[in-house]
Order: sequence, then C-alpha cells, then structure tokens
Amino acid sequence: MNCVRELRRATIYSMLRKSTGYIPTLDGWRAIAISAVILYHSSTVSVGELDFRNEQDLGLYGVSLFFAISGFLICGRLLDEEGTTGRISLKSFYLRRVFRIQPPALLYLLVLAVLGWIGVVRNPFWPWISALLCFRNFYTASVGVVSADLYTHHFWSLAVEEHFYLFLPLLLIVTKRWRGYVFGVLSVCSVFWVFLVRHFFLPLHPASGERTDLYAAALIFPAMLAFVIRREEIRVQIARWSPTVAVLSAVSFFASALWLESKCLWLIVICGFPFILLGTVLHPSALISKILESRPLKYIGRISYSLYLWQQIFVVNAREISQAGERLRLLQIFPLNLLCLLTLASGSYFLIERPIIGIGGKLVSRHNLASHPNGGAIAEILVQ
Repeated sequence: MNCVRELRRATIYSMLRKSTGYIPTLDGWRAIAISAVILYHSSTVSVGELDFRNEQDLGLYGVSLFFAISGFLICGRLLDEEGTTGRISLKSFYLRRVFRIQPPALLYLLVLAVLGWIGVVRNPFWPWISALLCFRNFYTASVGVVSADLYTHHFWSLAVEEHFYLFLPLLLIVTKRWRGYVFGVLSVCSVFWVFLVRHFFLPLHPASGERTDLYAAALIFPAMLAFVIRREEIRVQIARWSPTVAVLSAVSFFASALWLESKCLWLIVICGFPFILLGTVLHPSALISKILESRPLKYIGRISYSLYLWQQIFVVNAREISQAGERLRLLQIFPLNLLCLLTLASGSYFLIERPIIGIGGKLVSRHNLASHPNGGAIAEILVQ
C-alpha cells in the first residue's frame, strides 16, 4: 500500500486530486457530453409553436467534449506511466484500450447484426464492416450519410479515437526530448489544416467533416495541455486564468452558435472545451465542480460509453424512424426509449465493461510485474 501511495503522489492526478488517480469532475463532464448527444439525436422538443431544434443541434458538440476529455486524460495517463516506470509500454497501453473499448462495441455490433439478419432493422454490410474495423468515419466521408446506415453512423467518433490511440503513444515515445515543441507545432498545424479544408477545399457532402484529420486538433490540443500542466509554474498560471478562460469560452460558444451564424465556432470548440474542463479540474472546490461530482452525474458519466453505443438504436429523430425501419418504433418513443436505453447501458456497464476491464487490468499487472518491480501498483493507478 505504501508503494501505491508513493506512486500516486507522483502522478498528474495526484497534483489535481490529492492521493487518488481518479478525477470525478471528468465523469460529470462525460454526463454532460452524452446528454448533449442524446438531445441532438432526439426528436424536436417543442412547446406550442416554439421548438428547440437549434438548441438541440448544439448537442452534436458533445462528441467534441468527449474528444477533449480523451485527449487530456489519455495523454496524462501515458505521461504518468513514464514518470513512474521511466518508459511507456505500448503493450500495456493497447491492452488497456482493447479491454476498455472493444468488448461493449463488439456486443453492440453483434446485436445489430442479429437484428439485421432477422429483419428488425436495416444493417447494410459495408457500414457495419467499417464500424467493426474502425474506419467508419472515412467510409461516411466517401459515400455520405445514408439513412439505412443510421445504426452504425455513431461509430465515426469511435474510429477517430481509435486512430488517436494509435498515434499518441508512438508520438510520445519518439519525441521524448522535444515534446513541448512537437505538441505546439502539431496543435497549430492541425488547427490550420481545419481552416484550410473548411474554407477552400472541403468535399461536397458535410460527412467529410468526420474524417480523423479534421478532428485531430480536438484531441491534440487537450493532450498538449495535459503535458504542459505537469510543470508547476505553468500549472499555477493556468489554474489562475482557467476559470476566466472557461467562462469566456462557454459564452463565446453559445453566442457563436445561436446568434453569430457559427462564426469561428470550430476554433472555439477546439481550444475552448479543454479550458472549460481545466476550469473545473483545477478548481475542485468551485460550485460547478461540486455539481459535476454529484452522484447522478458521476453515474451517468461512468456508463456514458455504453449509453453512447446503445442510444443510436433507441434515440432516433421521428423523421428518421420510417427511413431506418419501423419495427422498433415503440421502443424509440419517449419516455420508453430513455428507460430502455438506461437499463441496457447499465447492464452493459456492470456485466460487460467492468468485468472485462478488470481482466485487462490483471493482464496489464502481470505484464508490468514482469518488466518493473512496481508494475502491479502502476497498473492499479493507470487502468481504466
């Protein structure tokens, strides 16, 4: 236990959360992100002649919030591992990611294949294969959005994250001496690339915007912040200014989206969302941090991955139900759809995610014990 405590004190998370490697604030933000996505996919909410479709459409940016969380958290964990062992183990990292990401996704795709086989839903072959093999975003970019592909379309964001997981650890290993400069250059270049594509040669259909290269900045910039806040003097300055920057980012986001025709919205999302996260992570005593760490939000955050996977079946805009297949119509109507979604996602989390993550943790522990005397303690900190 003493060994575990000492290792935890060495991590970026111990700097932010005393002696634990868990940041409950991020679970709260995951809950916000998945709630936004569900609202985006829902039928239009209306009161009399007033509808809230424009506000609901902002839920699309819940995916960008997920990206900001992933970029910050995954980079921080990799750097923690290096700080405690002196190196980054690709085998341990990919074991953790495979056991964390793939089993619930494979279960979803298996259930979808069965539903397609018995004729309950439409499940075209190539969209399903592209989701299975993690290139769903590039498939959509090449053919556009087709209503028959509805139930695997959300795998585009999982593909982006998987590509990031392949890229980030290799980048950290190769650029050990020049990471600050490399992260800075990559952040600027990835943002500039989005600007070039959006303003000069974005392909015809909007789904092209789901390509990995156009979302790389949303993951690289928060990863850079996870790197720079390891230096105490920088962390102190960011902690001082992050609440102000977070408020300005939030105000700018809503102002741009609702009143300024989305001008510079993509840049606000890429750079502003990570600072909104840091504004709470670095200030755990703030009121908003306390709200984000409340039990309901933490629970929704913990099951957010399963919620994201299964919401595509149950939360369907009314105008898409007839196009995607009507046999699930009853289960796609509020409030039964949300009840089914919450039940299924909770079952997936407790029966699939947690047990298999535990198996992955044991495999990582064995690998680390064989290569480092403190490997078991390290795995206890890093596996999630």
